[in-house]
Amino acid sequence: MVQGRLWRNRTERAQGFEILRKARISLVQVKGPEVDMSTAMGRMIAGIVGEFDTGENEIKAERQERENLQRAERGLPPGGRRAFGFDATGAKQVRREAAAVKKAYALLLAGGTLSGIAAKLNRAGHTTTMGGPWKHNAVRTMLVNPRNAALRAHKC
Repeated sequence: MVQGRLWRNRTERAQGFEILRKARISLVQVKGPEVDMSTAMGRMIAGIVGEFDTGENEIKAERQERENLQRAERGLPPGGRRAFGFDATGAKQVRREAAAVKKAYALLLAGGTLSGIAAKLNRAGHTTTMGGPWKHNAVRTMLVNPRNAALRAHKC
């Protein structure tokens, strides 16, 4: 096991340490030392390793946040998974998908439900950008996407 997979923040780590200490359990990691959580030295080593894991996660998050802000300031589409209706660059529309988005708005404005719209998208052979079937929550996410109104949002 790798310790960083047990917990992702300081609070979870502290709670986990206490549980393992009381149960007198040692951590045997795939990489790194065996850590005896019943001793102060073992908990200290696990804490140091855990702080490095947490620090790496926080540094990565800060770097991603800076990149997202820079993309927004330049007016570029957000990174990450592509939005339904747009290609992988986020700069061009996918005609068939864009038409489906437009129809989904029309159905919603006519009183349709999110589940009903999902069913229509599925019957028309559309899949989500992850390749799965449409469900009501995915339809909601698609319909509230500011990009569909030609808006660029950051930290909404």
